[in-house]
Amino acid sequence: MRIKFICLLISSLFFALQVQSQNFIIQSTDVSAYPLIRSRIQLSPATEAKAGEFKVLEDRKELEFTLKEATDSANTAKEKTLFILIEASGFTYGKALENFKKAVNESLSGVNAGDKVNVAYFGKASKTGRALNILSAEFTSDVATLKREITSQVSASRDTTYVADVYKAIYEALDFIVAKQNLPENKRLIVLSAAINNSRSPIKAEDCIEKSLRSRIPIYTITYKTGNRYAPDNFVRLSDRTNGETTLAKTQSEISAASKKFISRTTASKKNTGAYILEFTTANKANGRLYQYEVRYQNQRQPATYTTPVQESSGYGLYIFIIVALVGGGMAWFLYQTKQKKLAFESGKQAEQDALLRQASATGNRIQPEVNRQPERSQPVQVPAKDLKRTILAGGSTSPVLMVSAGTFSQTFTLSQPQITIGRSNGNDIVIPEATVSGKHAVISNENGNFYLTDLGSTNSTLVNNARIQGKHLLKSGDIIRMGAAQLKFQI
Repeated sequence: MRIKFICLLISSLFFALQVQSQNFIIQSTDVSAYPLIRSRIQLSPATEAKAGEFKVLEDRKELEFTLKEATDSANTAKEKTLFILIEASGFTYGKALENFKKAVNESLSGVNAGDKVNVAYFGKASKTGRALNILSAEFTSDVATLKREITSQVSASRDTTYVADVYKAIYEALDFIVAKQNLPENKRLIVLSAAINNSRSPIKAEDCIEKSLRSRIPIYTITYKTGNRYAPDNFVRLSDRTNGETTLAKTQSEISAASKKFISRTTASKKNTGAYILEFTTANKANGRLYQYEVRYQNQRQPATYTTPVQESSGYGLYIFIIVALVGGGMAWFLYQTKQKKLAFESGKQAEQDALLRQASATGNRIQPEVNRQPERSQPVQVPAKDLKRTILAGGSTSPVLMVSAGTFSQTFTLSQPQITIGRSNGNDIVIPEATVSGKHAVISNENGNFYLTDLGSTNSTLVNNARIQGKHLLKSGDIIRMGAAQLKFQI
């Protein structure tokens, strides 16, 4: 006895957990107020939810949120979408089915002009697996045609073993409604049945409840009195948990009254429907990508996704692009002009050197470039105050001067020392920054007031008045000295 009791207790707990797992559903996610995300949560009807029972996570981080009860304006809309299901089985054959048909035909006369209606009858699932026989391919406002179809087509089997697949028919009907577009938002499913389901059906009541909550389509049920107390209890649970309503009826007048009430109902029930809106702010960027979040309620978890809108670019972006393009173009033009000027200058310098080479060649003096040497970078001579006696710029002195010109380099030196070295290297008294001038090119010596020029074995030799010198050469005022491409003038 104890073992049976324990097994029964475990089974009850397992069933309770299964039922509970169906009571928490994320129906939809709204991003119209991005970055504010609105998640619609459906709990069991009459559930009083508290914010402390929920958690919202995104990228494994818990977010702040607000929770409020959902208000469904769709339930108060005048236009409705009505799908009426009529059971046609061995349990409804005969008088019960005729009462169903008459009640539906009578109720359809009260449908509003803007309502969209469809009717289907169902029995045991066919070999194709379908339980529904839908009278119209689309929802329609033409109730006159539907009435004729109900009268001529809806029929049942006399065989009492022919048990209808009620839950499968309801499940298929919900799918049919959801698949249709441009229907009034106030949707409801009305089922007229004996409420005894085929035990072999793969679809159960919990499957119908979950789909009803997800699609936000309440289920209204009219149960034909069969004397079996279990049957109406099934529909009571089905309607109560989907925000619908149920009633027991047997006579045609009772069925008609219930049908009219369910079809014409336009106001929402005052009871707590168990629908809540959970709002949170996301940090995800508006880039049109799909993101996932998770809602936890008590010991349950439900993942959901949403797609962020694409942020529209402002006109300032175009202005910034134009400004950057203009500035960039101006900089490119400036750099181009600078480069062209540099090339022109270098070309002129090269032309000048070529002219000097041609002139030297015409006089029989060949000027050769320095071989395997890197030209040393020279700066104009900066003369410290203590070395003014060695090399100074001309200015009021009676000593001879040497005027040096090499490309862009031009400077005048006073020859006030007994001996003055000339070359490209920085260690010389006179430094000439020219590649064709040797490191130690020549020397000028003052001997008793006479100034002699001596070549120090330079590569391109030393010329005075276009004649190569040998040994010491006495300089005279006005002599033109050439050292490679550099020109020097001796002046007393």
